[in-house]
Amino acid sequence: MPREEITSTLQRLRRKPSKRSTSRTVLIVLLALGIGLAIVDLTGLGVPQVLVASKQILPGDKLDESNTTKVSVDLQGRSHLYLTRLSTQRVARDAISVGEFIPVSKVVSQYAAQLTSLAIEIDRPISGEIRAGGRVNLYCTSKLATGSASEPELTVVGAWVRKITQNSSLGQNTQIVELSLGEEYLPGLLSSIANDDDIALVNATNR
Repeated sequence: MPREEITSTLQRLRRKPSKRSTSRTVLIVLLALGIGLAIVDLTGLGVPQVLVASKQILPGDKLDESNTTKVSVDLQGRSHLYLTRLSTQRVARDAISVGEFIPVSKVVSQYAAQLTSLAIEIDRPISGEIRAGGRVNLYCTSKLATGSASEPELTVVGAWVRKITQNSSLGQNTQIVELSLGEEYLPGLLSSIANDDDIALVNATNR
């Protein structure tokens, strides 16, 4: 091959890529990047996952798959304030509403032992303000030997209402109220129940 042809061939090989070729490469890169971002957005990749209450959670309830679910959400750098995974012996120390992100501050390792559940029968109408998930104070009134009633005594403070059911058996119209309360209140309340004291529930939510 003549020297002139060799030189011409080398010059062609050394030429820079055309503007059209460069633009095409940049377009392909941008397209691939856009597709990647769309996939990340649709699948939630790269977005923190936090636990959400799938049903009402009350103090002493163990957190598990039956009452929580995971969601991907951008919390603007505040994801560390919420629970991101389940672990053994995690229980709620405060009420958590359905759909609420579960705050780390409302979860502890051992709290259930500090609460006890007790169902009591109430034969007087219960205020409509009192419902499951709320808190109540219990006042007990004793029957005196003279036949009169004592002054109401505050027996339990801040008990959590777990469930309220109607009891219409044997022609009665009473309510069965399941409560979670501190163990320190249990002796006084059991004594009132044994003495057939009149027990009244007073709404204490947000007080």
